[in-house]
Amino acid sequence: MTYHSSYNYRCPSCGTRYAVFREGVVCPRCGYESGDVYPMAQEALEAWKYHVRIYGSGIPPAYAILSLGDFYILVTAKFLTKYFRMEPDDDDVFIEEQLAELKSSERSYLADHFREYFKYVLKLVSGGPLFPRGSL
Repeated sequence: MTYHSSYNYRCPSCGTRYAVFREGVVCPRCGYESGDVYPMAQEALEAWKYHVRIYGSGIPPAYAILSLGDFYILVTAKFLTKYFRMEPDDDDVFIEEQLAELKSSERSYLADHFREYFKYVLKLVSGGPLFPRGSL
C-alpha cells in the first residue's frame, strides 16, 4: 500500500496547478499570491519515510499519481533518492542539475518554483524537527 495525498490546487487567477507549500509562494505562471498554504513538503517527506519503512526505498515499486499531492510526493522521492545516492558537495549545483530537463521543457515556468521547493525540502531534511539528523 502506497502513501497518497488528496491535495489538489489550481491558481484561481490562471488555473496553473502547483503546491503552495509555504507562505509567500506565488503562482509560477502569473504571480498570484494565494492566502492558502498546504504543508506539501512535510507530507512528501512523511510519504518518503513511510515508503522507506514499507519498501526499503523512498520510491515505491509502482505509484499512481491521482492528485497534485501525489505528483509532489513522487518528484520529492526521486529528488531525495538521487540526493542521498550522490551526496553532493553543493546543494545549489545539484538542484540546478535536477532542474535542467524541466528548464528546457514547455513547463520551464515551473523551474523557479521547484528550485524553491527543493531548497525547502533539503532544509527540512537537514535537521528540521520532522527529520532529525540520521532519521532517514
